[in-house]
Amino acid sequence: MPTLPVIPSLPKATLSPLPAMPTLPKAALQPSLAITLPTAPTTLPKPTLPPLPSTKIPSLPNPTLPAMPTVPKATLPPFPASSLPTIPTSIPSIPTVPATLPNIPFFSPPPSTTSSDNAPKFVDFSGQMCVRSVKQLSGQAMAQVLSF
Repeated sequence: MPTLPVIPSLPKATLSPLPAMPTLPKAALQPSLAITLPTAPTTLPKPTLPPLPSTKIPSLPNPTLPAMPTVPKATLPPFPASSLPTIPTSIPSIPTVPATLPNIPFFSPPPSTTSSDNAPKFVDFSGQMCVRSVKQLSGQAMAQVLSF
């Protein structure tokens, strides 16, 4: 197994201590004896960039579409006038509806009005007996009413 070479260690850098900040005399803190510092410029110079390399985009060829083929117009034979239906010029009269309709009963009277529970009954359109009051029905009669 090969051995790795030993890297020599570099000497550690030694930092020198920073010099102490000079203390200003108390007279410098007074407004009348203020020190004016030069002001920094407000606008920074614009950096100059190198010009971009000119990459010319190849122009695409202008495609020419093929000419559309001309389709000959269809010629239809003349329509014979004899096959047209004749339209009546007058509207036929509509029969009048009588003002009063005949009296058609929707519910026929029940065949017998006497029963053991005396509940009012009526006959539905299918001819079966229906009980008008559901409260007076027994469980078996309720099943018969709900079954139709």
